[in-house]
Amino acid sequence: MTEISVNYGGWNLCVDLIGGRIKELKNGGQVILGTYQRGDGKTANTHLCLPNFANEGTEIYQLPSHGPVRNGLWKMVGQKRNSLEIDFEFEKVGIYPGQISVCQNFSMRNNLFLHRIVVKNNGSSVPLNLGIHNYFEASKIGRA
Repeated sequence: MTEISVNYGGWNLCVDLIGGRIKELKNGGQVILGTYQRGDGKTANTHLCLPNFANEGTEIYQLPSHGPVRNGLWKMVGQKRNSLEIDFEFEKVGIYPGQISVCQNFSMRNNLFLHRIVVKNNGSSVPLNLGIHNYFEASKIGRA
């Protein structure tokens, strides 16, 4: 099983360790972030793009588009009644010179959801971009 759920004070969070993705985030039953079928037929949900965003790392470093963390296997390192922490150790991919680790911490309290991301460089200086693809529920909202 790669999905982990945390339910606290009206918040419901479901994270998939494959890609470290937020499959669903609800507050009071209302979907805030979800999993959706895109126009190109792919299923998508909120995920990190690291160490490259889009395709700028594909030619130079032979990295997959949006980086390997969005499809890699994350490890759960901690869960409390209102939070979840997962880590990803960046293994050698292509010719990218980096030795980085990434931590995502999700916490909920009252009317606050906090998504904290920490990237640690364990080696020499490297180029690094961090992007987040959020998939918000916007069908019942005038503007998102």
